[in-house]
Amino acid sequence: MKCIWKKLFIFLVLMSISLWMPCQVRAGEISGEIEVLINNNEAEMQKYKEAFEKKYPNVTVRYTTYHDYENEVRERIQTGDYGDVSLSVTTKKPFSPTA
Repeated sequence: MKCIWKKLFIFLVLMSISLWMPCQVRAGEISGEIEVLINNNEAEMQKYKEAFEKKYPNVTVRYTTYHDYENEVRERIQTGDYGDVSLSVTTKKPFSPTA
């Protein structure tokens, strides 16, 4: 069950990026690169990357993985170069809106 919530959360984060893009722009007209800072296995994230890039073929998702996420990302934030999306999966139990 934990894995399902984690995957759902990751998928929603990547898909929420599409909401930031103007609705009148067609998927083929959007281009560029999105850097996602993560603290988990990049291989786990591959299917989300593929789904996003399928919807937006001219956009490349690039993961930057940190093993000491908190400290390394803090250093990047201080430099002003901290990527486009910061995703840290640290929950030990599934999210429950009623908990």
